[in-house]
Amino acid sequence: MSQEESSGLELYLGYLREHWALAASLGYLYLTLLGMAQSGVLFAKYEINIFEFAELNDFLLAAFREPLSLLAGLGVLVYVGLAFSFIYRKRSRDLRSLSIFKSRSMTINLVASVIAMPFIIQIAFADLFKGSYERDVAIELRRGSLPGLANISTTNFKLIGTSEKFIFIYEDDSKRSYVVPVSNIVGVAIKP
Repeated sequence: MSQEESSGLELYLGYLREHWALAASLGYLYLTLLGMAQSGVLFAKYEINIFEFAELNDFLLAAFREPLSLLAGLGVLVYVGLAFSFIYRKRSRDLRSLSIFKSRSMTINLVASVIAMPFIIQIAFADLFKGSYERDVAIELRRGSLPGLANISTTNFKLIGTSEKFIFIYEDDSKRSYVVPVSNIVGVAIKP
């Protein structure tokens, strides 16, 4: 099939096939930055600056720990494909060099989708993944105790998240967040 007979979607998929390394690299960078931003917002809610406690490795996998980040990345990919197909159909000129990716309207669509898609996905799917945060847990420490708590075995904690070296928990009664080194944890039991 010649370039002139191809649909916009076929040209878009061909462009992704031809430039898969660039698309994969930019996509992974986007998902990592998105995962970092979502982690920052989540932990800020509990007055924890995650960037003080996290290692670089924690953020390299942030996109895969967070299903909403993956959905946002997929949403951008699909939206840009649809926008490309629509703009291609509107244009009657020859697009042999895929110059439409250099067009102003395609740049606006790309930037708008990269910025807006995380918010759209968060609003649309927040209830679906609500249970994956703030799970009730019980912890056992190797030594010591947590400030302001006499007996941690009877205390109800909520698991906020983890990093390579720390576990982040929240206690409802005292409205306190705790950052506990993983090396001081004997075990964590997730309550049903």
